[in-house]
Amino acid sequence: MMAPVLALALVAGAPLKVATVPVLLEGAPIGLSGVDAAVDRALTWRPGLQGLRYDEIEALAPGAALAVRNCGSDRRCLADTLQSTGAQRALVIVVRPNQQQWVVTAQLVDLVAARVQASASKNSAGDGGQTIQEVVGSVAEEGGY
Repeated sequence: MMAPVLALALVAGAPLKVATVPVLLEGAPIGLSGVDAAVDRALTWRPGLQGLRYDEIEALAPGAALAVRNCGSDRRCLADTLQSTGAQRALVIVVRPNQQQWVVTAQLVDLVAARVQASASKNSAGDGGQTIQEVVGSVAEEGGY
């Protein structure tokens, strides 16, 4: 008889690795560590997803964390650049100022198919980390996680 934990692992499968790609435009009210912390909080409740932070991406594929910024909206470039990290998804988070507020936009990109799986956006004048956590949670939910 198979142990219950092993049976559950076989049914559920390993979590998908999600590479976090923060794009913080000048005037963004949060830094890389704040984005990483917000994403970690949002993904804690999503057992099907395992986040890869900026520093982890850089350790797995030196230069990749910076190189993805040159990809722009080219999802194939993003997929090719992050391939060596083992990530199956990328979470592209753009934080930019907008008059008295700022905007957080997130896209969950399927790196195998090189297509956007889910996206969300929110304007905020409040806490940067909380807003990022909410947007990432929305994207994960829309993506089925």
